[in-house]
Amino acid sequence: MEDNDRQFQEVLKTLKFTDSLELDAEYYGNLDSWSFPESVALLSLPGRSRPRTQEEIVRYIESSIRANDILLIASVLPPLEIDDDEPHFRPILFTKWAMSKGFHVDRELLRVLKNRGMPSISPSDLSEKIREIYESAQEQQAKISTTDSVEADKKKEGKHGFALKLKAWNQVKFFVFSKKPVFETYADGQFFSVSDLTDSGLSERHLKFLYQIVWKNGFFDKDSFPENKNLSQSVTRLNEILQKTFKINDAPIRYDKKAKGYIASFQTKADSSG
Repeated sequence: MEDNDRQFQEVLKTLKFTDSLELDAEYYGNLDSWSFPESVALLSLPGRSRPRTQEEIVRYIESSIRANDILLIASVLPPLEIDDDEPHFRPILFTKWAMSKGFHVDRELLRVLKNRGMPSISPSDLSEKIREIYESAQEQQAKISTTDSVEADKKKEGKHGFALKLKAWNQVKFFVFSKKPVFETYADGQFFSVSDLTDSGLSERHLKFLYQIVWKNGFFDKDSFPENKNLSQSVTRLNEILQKTFKINDAPIRYDKKAKGYIASFQTKADSSG
């Protein structure tokens, strides 16, 4: 009896009561969250059987969290204040968890929670529904993470080129616009912007020369670019950076003796209206 009186005195210090020493159920039933001490105190209120001690309740909470009890975990909120190091709980979910463990819940508090929208579904069925929602959310997050990872991998790897597994240069297509010296790049069905190319190591000089080649539909000779005094060296350097970027061993631009000019193996398309 002395222990019960001492525990009730602790509860009185933590919770709000009416003048008749009844729990202020309207207040607690309409809160958006309960602090850890409030949650423990609410479950240690006297009922038809011997009230649980606060130490017992804390052990139940800790063991349920360690056991990944989905109902309790779903009820947990992060600390609401910067200097608060304890979690808070969503009242309805926490109450459902407490009922599933056989804890006494104040009758008037239950009434207020039900009026607020606490479902009549059993705690075990609610746990299953929450688990389904949680697993579905995890699957969706995994898909998003995988997509983001693929997008990041395909886009750029710094100075080491794109993470692609291309077999030939005909899988790469450059699309240029006449009214602005920029172009789009497609490799194995994936789009790459000019910034992706520069991030991968292509300089402005590389891009300008590549633009000129694409505008010539992939064929050019020594007279095509009179301002370029060392055409063969420019081709060699562009070949090297493109091979490094797209990870294809063969050189994309070769000299054809019969045609007496250079021919690009990648696809090209020029849009004069752009």
